[in-house]
Amino acid sequence: MYNNKTKSCAEHKNSTEKNTLDLNEMKIMDETEALGVIKCVYNAYGKTFVNKAFYDENKLINLNKENNLISCIGKNKNSQVIGHVGISPNKNLKTSEICAAFVHSSYRGNGCLNKLADFAIKTSKSRGDIACYVYAVTSHYYSQKAAHKNNFKDCALFLHKAPSLNFKNIKSKNRERESLLLSFRYFKKQNKRNIYVTQKYEKILKQIYENLNIPVKFKYKKFSIMPTPSKSSIDAKKDNYNNIILNIKTIGKNICEEISNIIIKSKKENINSIFLTINIENKDTPYIISYTEKIGFLFGGVLPGDKNKDLLLFQYNLKNIPPENIIIESDIGKSLLNFIKNQYKNNIKNQKHKAM
Repeated sequence: MYNNKTKSCAEHKNSTEKNTLDLNEMKIMDETEALGVIKCVYNAYGKTFVNKAFYDENKLINLNKENNLISCIGKNKNSQVIGHVGISPNKNLKTSEICAAFVHSSYRGNGCLNKLADFAIKTSKSRGDIACYVYAVTSHYYSQKAAHKNNFKDCALFLHKAPSLNFKNIKSKNRERESLLLSFRYFKKQNKRNIYVTQKYEKILKQIYENLNIPVKFKYKKFSIMPTPSKSSIDAKKDNYNNIILNIKTIGKNICEEISNIIIKSKKENINSIFLTINIENKDTPYIISYTEKIGFLFGGVLPGDKNKDLLLFQYNLKNIPPENIIIESDIGKSLLNFIKNQYKNNIKNQKHKAM
């Protein structure tokens, strides 16, 4: 039987339960709280979290000591660590990655992650960063929504970049590898960019830069013209996820041969993907775009920087995994994914045509 007394007791019970789930404190982690962070990541991910340092107390402490990671943590009224958002500084570019974001499963959906992310962003800005960025998984919406609520703008999609993750108590798409969506947030107004690309990329790049609130001017050059320098300069590194990151610093006459050799070597070494970046304001960039398209590279988007340091991203998956089972929340992210999917389909058609 319903009465006012029953209602009051029920409301009191709900209120008490809600209070135990409140985020009571946000702070930078000290050494004594590292074990609490490890317990929290176990609850959120089990044993599948990509950065294994979060399962080792000493490694986590050392990362923070050496300023390679700044751990922002949230605690409840019982002083239990219930969430973590990391800051990974890039000292050369004066930017920071907002990373390693997770909350205890009991605190999902109550704003805890958003508050922690806001705390981390403010900490990044107070350190003098010109911008910060975040990689969000695409097996579910949660991390993307948290980024968008904090005014991060989607600008690049890394296909199959990381090992597949298993999120406890979250329904997600099954996939061989995890694709990551890069979102960027500037702390200061940016100047106009002069962009050298082939015309087919103008529409999608215009959408990306409008979303970033950066004015652009497109400039064109005949992409068949051979670059002037005789030798290329390429910085090639292997990341923690068995991918090769290629940063083309100088486009020389031997650039096509250099890229081809890297692909051959990567296949022999069982590399997953090659991610190629090139300065968007380099006048010889259209030459690279034309060549990479012919050999099967897909567009990835823009890696923003300061002033004239923006990079174009192209990617080559050596395992031939199609761009499927990718969940995107934002309109600009969906436009980017559709552009990549169409490019992938055209590549398949061209391969079949050549085989005939």
